[in-house]
Amino acid sequence: MGGIIGKLSFDRDVQISRATAARMIGALQHRGHASSGMYHGAGLALGWCDTAPSPETQVARNETGTVRVVADSAVSNAPGLRRQLERLGHFFDGTSDADLIAHAYEQWGDACVERLTGPFACAIWDEPSRRLLLARDHVGIRPLCFALLHGDGVVFASEIKALLQDPSVGREWNPEAIDSYLALGYVPSPLTIYRRVTKLEPAHTLVVEGRRLSTRQFWDFPCDQSIARRPEQALDVVESQLRLSVAGHLGRGSAGALHSGGLASSAIVAALPRGQAAIAVGVEQQPADLVRIAEAARHLGLRSEIDLATPDAGEVARLLAFHLDEPIADPAAVTQYSVFVAARRHVDVALAGHGAAALWAGYARHRIEHIEAEMRSML
Repeated sequence: MGGIIGKLSFDRDVQISRATAARMIGALQHRGHASSGMYHGAGLALGWCDTAPSPETQVARNETGTVRVVADSAVSNAPGLRRQLERLGHFFDGTSDADLIAHAYEQWGDACVERLTGPFACAIWDEPSRRLLLARDHVGIRPLCFALLHGDGVVFASEIKALLQDPSVGREWNPEAIDSYLALGYVPSPLTIYRRVTKLEPAHTLVVEGRRLSTRQFWDFPCDQSIARRPEQALDVVESQLRLSVAGHLGRGSAGALHSGGLASSAIVAALPRGQAAIAVGVEQQPADLVRIAEAARHLGLRSEIDLATPDAGEVARLLAFHLDEPIADPAAVTQYSVFVAARRHVDVALAGHGAAALWAGYARHRIEHIEAEMRSML
């Protein structure tokens, strides 16, 4: 995990404060303190930090330096894309995802983000066109938010707390966001709890060119496609794609999967290669349940790890408030955070199936079109 920040002035002669940029990246040190880099150009500042130590301390660029990129990402198809770009004549100075994205943009333009697989949030600076492109991954795993500065420019960061290090970012509350929170229990994208700050939505790009800002959705979940296959053929496709997806996440540090015994986590665990870790974390759970889950993992030839989590709800709530920067009323978040902390004692990367069963029509689908005034009053 890492973090990115940046600020662009519409006037290229304006010098972005180095102190402000440093404070912004400093506010993200909990996302990555092992390595970082900064770039200052005409009316521009870009910065990044990461949890992984890296010999690279500069902001990634293409061969000519006309494209600069910062990224918070774990692009699972990076090796294949790198080989493809090398065959097309590109030469890489670094090995990071940001380097890959710089060359991919040079080759395919804005459409480069459609070729990336896995979680990412990135900013691409096209110097000759004086054009900034922000992009967020297909399902919004990595966060990214931005603020328009009263017609003077735009500032962006992985988290709201980094944006607020810039004194020009307004801190007024957003009444619409508060209303949504009281009705839904969270603040939905693109709103944030602050009027002047906006979340970039999943599978969207934001382009800043001149004084114009435009957003575009580059992907949507393909839920309306009908595929004429026999059931056994469909199962083969699902299994092969699931194994491919799981394998793509196992190359970064020690990895395993969280196993609760439910449908989604069991499917992920079954797709793990033999010898990987299946981690069961009990939170107010019967010991017999954990033993049953561990036996299922061993049956699949996996290394079974059992742990217990005893969350301090008050302390975890304070941590969640710090990390999320805006209110959320989901009690399950306390349990989930505690489970992940316990899993971190065993692996660096833990695959989880939380919420995935809904994509398989495992639960009734609900859509809130609107909430009447009377219902809002009751809530």
